[in-house]
Amino acid sequence: MLAGRRESVRPAFVSIIQQMTSKEARCLPHLRGGSALRLRTNDNRDDTVQYVGHILGLGPYFLSEAEIQNFLRLQLITIDYSHETTDTETYNKLETEFEERRETLFEDFSPEDRDHVEIVADRCLFNVTVFGVNFRDACVPDDEWRF
Repeated sequence: MLAGRRESVRPAFVSIIQQMTSKEARCLPHLRGGSALRLRTNDNRDDTVQYVGHILGLGPYFLSEAEIQNFLRLQLITIDYSHETTDTETYNKLETEFEERRETLFEDFSPEDRDHVEIVADRCLFNVTVFGVNFRDACVPDDEWRF
């Protein structure tokens, strides 16, 4: 926490820092709303849909599903599945990352299922909560913001 911002520090902020990995903490200067992908499967045998994760980029970092779930659990971000941004450049980067991960996502499926399952990436967006903005602002010096 920044000493000059004591008045904006909430007691929960210390607990949140303790629950973050070093990579998650390094993402804080990049924490702002933006583009995200929700990954889902389509099974052509029975039209079932299963959600398998997200891809979200913060600055130079692509967060793992566990890291994204931690940001959601800590109420630093929300994900809006009904909207997307107009930032096609970021979506292109996320979709490239998705293509690189596609094969590893299939590892959870049996060889028989792989013939019938397609993994699809839906565009969506994520927002930083008011709590998340206050947390970021209390932790990140002004000269380190990466917007």
